[in-house]
Amino acid sequence: MPKILDYIGPADGVIITASVSGNNGWLNPSEANVSVTGRIVTYSGGNITIVSATKDGAEITGFSIDADGRYSITNITTDTTTDTTIVINAQDSNGKSNTKTIPITIRVDNIPPVVDSIDAKAEGLKIKFTAIGHDNESGLKYFNYTITSAQDTTLAGIPVDKKTGTFTAGQTIEITTTPTGNREETTYTVTVTATDNADNITPNSNAKTTNVTLIDGITVAQAKQITAETIQRNIGKRVVDYNPPAGGTWRVFYYDAEDNGDGNGYFGPLNTLYLRRDREIQLTTAQFPSEYKQNSDDTINNIY
Repeated sequence: MPKILDYIGPADGVIITASVSGNNGWLNPSEANVSVTGRIVTYSGGNITIVSATKDGAEITGFSIDADGRYSITNITTDTTTDTTIVINAQDSNGKSNTKTIPITIRVDNIPPVVDSIDAKAEGLKIKFTAIGHDNESGLKYFNYTITSAQDTTLAGIPVDKKTGTFTAGQTIEITTTPTGNREETTYTVTVTATDNADNITPNSNAKTTNVTLIDGITVAQAKQITAETIQRNIGKRVVDYNPPAGGTWRVFYYDAEDNGDGNGYFGPLNTLYLRRDREIQLTTAQFPSEYKQNSDDTINNIY
């Protein structure tokens, strides 16, 4: 026969249960609605006759239980770095009583995050950008971006899934565009806001913006890949990252593949790619033959 070591017996007295909801992590002011719910019952054979509750020592007006002993305390929205304390007291008709203390930590973030800077650049027809920001309360969650353009107003040159988006701190967004319209250059505006861990968003008035100008051209590395077979479709292409000391804008002009019989082309070594610089020369009519002259005060801009 087993030996009985202890006998507790049936419950006898007032029992108070409590469950806290709505305080999971950081909250923003619009969603700060922490609540405590539970039940107060007695097992002494009587009825619950007195109940009361306080929040940080102040009485909670109107605190009560229903016929089943259930209660609810809502809208506990104190923003504090220490615990908010709810204390519930109850007594039954047999004089049995109980007190339950419920510590609650609530973090309300009232301040939206800040975008400190955007680092954006163009690489040929690619837009690349990243951002730096901070949030002194709940912390930075991610950045939000939108792309706009006064030239490409419908954003036809931007992939559909890249017109807006999000990215995290340290991440670089890269967007490959498509040339649109009869333009060599297209400027896009990148606008960045931030979202913190309480889902506050940087106001539009504090968003950071920057412009990125894309050039429909080729790089030096791409120019070096041009051959006699591909020269025709590249003539006139701007070499966007060719910046010699002479300055200026340089374009693909000629590929010398004509062998003179001595291993050279017409202008120098065989299979040489030649670039030509855009130049603007301002000439007065006095410098033109008489058949081209207009009024003596005219100035003619000749781009070649």
